[in-house]
Amino acid sequence: MIEARLADWTRTQAGRELQCRLLEAGVPAGAYPMLDALEDPQLVARAHFVPLEHPEMGVLKYDELGFRLSETPSRLRTAAPLLGQHTEMVLNEFLGYSEAEYQALLASGALQ
Repeated sequence: MIEARLADWTRTQAGRELQCRLLEAGVPAGAYPMLDALEDPQLVARAHFVPLEHPEMGVLKYDELGFRLSETPSRLRTAAPLLGQHTEMVLNEFLGYSEAEYQALLASGALQ
């Protein structure tokens, strides 16, 4: 019963404001909608969201890793792939298929 009442009440609250109120009251809080996270001052200061060009959806913001490593820094370089976008490369370069074998698979419909 208390969970249902709490859920009903929190649905009416603005995410960032509720987070601040809870933190001020000593209640650990940090979850809020992704659109709010895109404007979070700490995440913005850490360049957490990386804009990348997606081939079908245009520029989208992607989550960078939630931690930083000084000797092996990470950086997102490409947007999410399209379905099958790297099939030819994986078959040819990683699995050793010849171009003829790849073309045969393609012609057979096995890669659809």
